[in-house]
Amino acid sequence: KDFEIDMIIKLEQMVVNAETIQMRCMAGVFVLMAASSLRASDILRTRSIRITEDSVTGVSRLKGVKHWTRWYADNRGFSGGNLSLPWFEELTSNLLLGPDFLLPAPNASLTAWLDRPCEYGHARRALHVLLITMGLHAVDAVEYNPHGLRHVMVTAGQQLRAMGYMTEDD
Repeated sequence: KDFEIDMIIKLEQMVVNAETIQMRCMAGVFVLMAASSLRASDILRTRSIRITEDSVTGVSRLKGVKHWTRWYADNRGFSGGNLSLPWFEELTSNLLLGPDFLLPAPNASLTAWLDRPCEYGHARRALHVLLITMGLHAVDAVEYNPHGLRHVMVTAGQQLRAMGYMTEDD
């Protein structure tokens, strides 16, 4: 199911306001996925994250690619605020970045870390918990999955083109 922009903005707010570090870190992962159009498995296999004034970059093992590939995302987010810095500080100050993975797996309630890297199943469960936390009913929350986040920018571009705000070349 497609994510609405207000849902992404609520996830951005959770990066700094969520109750647990696991919630804050996972919300940051989902916001980054939406901004970069990366798959969950791509973002979870990331290393060498760098934050600049304008961007977030890293290198990932992308699906079907045998080498580490650099990716980029604008760090202004969908609300216009720079949330990548507080998210990155949360990751680094708590020593969460792995040598070739983004962060450890959170437990099912997003209250503790497990002793293994975060994988797609952990991310999907975390997304459902965050959506329920922001007010969606569980039946509605499970209609969303992390794959939908990678289509946010593409869908927005198509919608802007259909409304006449941009051209195919844009």
